[in-house]
Amino acid sequence: MTRTFLIPLALLGGSILIGIFYLRPAWDEFQRIRQETRYLGRLNAEFDKLITSRDELITKINAVPRRDLERIEQMIPKDARPLEYLVSLEQTVRQRGLVMGRLGIAIPVVARGATRETIPAIPTDGGEVATRAAPPLPRPTEISAGSKKPTTLFQELPVDLGVIGTYEILKLFLQDLELHARLTDIASLAFNTPGKESGEGSGPSGTGIFQFTLRLKTYYQ
Repeated sequence: MTRTFLIPLALLGGSILIGIFYLRPAWDEFQRIRQETRYLGRLNAEFDKLITSRDELITKINAVPRRDLERIEQMIPKDARPLEYLVSLEQTVRQRGLVMGRLGIAIPVVARGATRETIPAIPTDGGEVATRAAPPLPRPTEISAGSKKPTTLFQELPVDLGVIGTYEILKLFLQDLELHARLTDIASLAFNTPGKESGEGSGPSGTGIFQFTLRLKTYYQ
């Protein structure tokens, strides 16, 4: 009777072992698919959030008045537009009653796929022109993910400006530059009195007329 009981039990145990041996790979595959399904579900939820954020951002951009978008484009245009900037700068100088003595700008010139910069000779009321070579302008920098180095988003457009006038008028002119439609930074400022080399300058104790030399920087994309 004991033998009769052990035979079915052995057959049952063997069946279980065979089932585990053959069904274990299928079970492992099932577990893997279930994990991937959960991962794809989380990934799909993240994509839904990104799409929602994108749509909200597009809505906000479309809500910005066109006039404001045009002002942003004027502040940092998508190309250098050097002559346009020179004209507006000269108008600002004249409106403040300053006498322009020198004006030079580094105009990027692209030739056969290479970029080089020169400063053309630009006549001014003072008769002085800028003829020196411009320093190389920085180029946009591509960085890999995780890099801590900042990305250069904009190009600089250096401008050399010389004007003649009083210190009070110059302060008003600098305020005009701060409110200029195009973003303008003042890199340096120097001054002397007209005729200083010959000993005929007047300075604060005389007429108060100075020669100011400014180094400006504007930007483009």
